[in-house]
Amino acid sequence: MENKKEFFSSVVRIAPNSKIVQMKNLGDILPIGILTGGNLDRDLSGKDWRLKEEKELGSALEKVEASRMGQYVSTVISVLCTQIGKHDFLKMKDPERRVAVNTMWIPDVLYTYLWLRIRTMGNILQMETQCTFCGNKSSFGADLNTVDISSVDTMEDSYWRCDLDSPILIRGNTVTGFIMGPARWSAIDSLGNRVRNMGAMKEALIKGSIHWMVGSDDFFPIGPNELDELKKRDIETITGKLDQNALGPDMSIEEECAACGKVFRTSLDWRNQSFFGISS
Repeated sequence: MENKKEFFSSVVRIAPNSKIVQMKNLGDILPIGILTGGNLDRDLSGKDWRLKEEKELGSALEKVEASRMGQYVSTVISVLCTQIGKHDFLKMKDPERRVAVNTMWIPDVLYTYLWLRIRTMGNILQMETQCTFCGNKSSFGADLNTVDISSVDTMEDSYWRCDLDSPILIRGNTVTGFIMGPARWSAIDSLGNRVRNMGAMKEALIKGSIHWMVGSDDFFPIGPNELDELKKRDIETITGKLDQNALGPDMSIEEECAACGKVFRTSLDWRNQSFFGISS
């Protein structure tokens, strides 16, 4: 991208130029990839999860906060992957691998995590669900190979524009909108134990997803509290579109209730260490 300002000024689409493919058809390929010399490096490879890796993972997890899901995911990936794009994890020390994971796009991290689960434990995930209409509880095996993956061919395809209903002032710039795209995994990991603070979570994801500000002549990293003047309508519009335009795995699933016959939506519960267990 030779002239960032010129490129981002030309972005008018309201959704990424993405394509949908099932997990089983994408395989050892990242949905976005690691930007290397203008190209996206997408290759994935990993280890077998043996008792040796179980002990290595256990030792690594002793060094992180168990309650921080971001750190848990980063640890699993850094221990079990051998190659992610340009990163050769076999030649990197543990801190270097963690940094590499933190700089990955969130869709790529979630995809890698899902890919590792299928690779090490198989594609069937046992789930307990509850109908949102009648409350009936049931269990079933979700086929992870059928998860839809939203991917892009180029980094430029991942960007989209969101205009603000109420422009805000940031460092003397009247910002009328944002050019959005995937956020780094560090946006999740930086939340720490604040994952229950919805305001902090929205701020982290919005800030991490902003790649350019409409109304600015240059891009600078948005600092703490610089989005504080965003109005509620714009906050909800942006977070809604972030969900609609998300790349990577679609963790939502539809199930027909055996009791009332209605179809309800739920999501794959990947935010638990039992995700890698037989009775997940």
